[in-house]
Amino acid sequence: MIEKLGFDNKLVSLFLECVTSVRYRITHADDSYIYCQADKETTLKVISMLHVYEKALGQKLNAAKSSVFFSSNMLQEVRNDICDTLQFHEADENTTYLGLPSILGSNKNDVLGYLKDRMQKGIEGYDKKLLYKVGKKYS
Repeated sequence: MIEKLGFDNKLVSLFLECVTSVRYRITHADDSYIYCQADKETTLKVISMLHVYEKALGQKLNAAKSSVFFSSNMLQEVRNDICDTLQFHEADENTTYLGLPSILGSNKNDVLGYLKDRMQKGIEGYDKKLLYKVGKKYS
């Protein structure tokens, strides 16, 4: 489906590699996504990594603005345990990120088509700006 929208095969392969495991989840912290196993040991490693992240940035992570995404077949008990450990809330189907749905449901074509159009317009705008600068420099 993604290939039909015109995305590059390498990007499609990378995307599919990320989403083929049903046991992975995504969290985001200050515009960052972390893909990892949904288990206690990995959750503790994520906490450790986030502490390093906080030290490097010199600012504290806002847990109230951070969320965790789970695959649909993840047991609720595991979800609760991970959310409690991280002190993040669980994202639901109404959660958005940068104005787009964070969880793609049956409307994947609409969302991915919208992304493709935005990317193409951005590239076209960048090309026009670049050509304008080149033309200005040589005129």
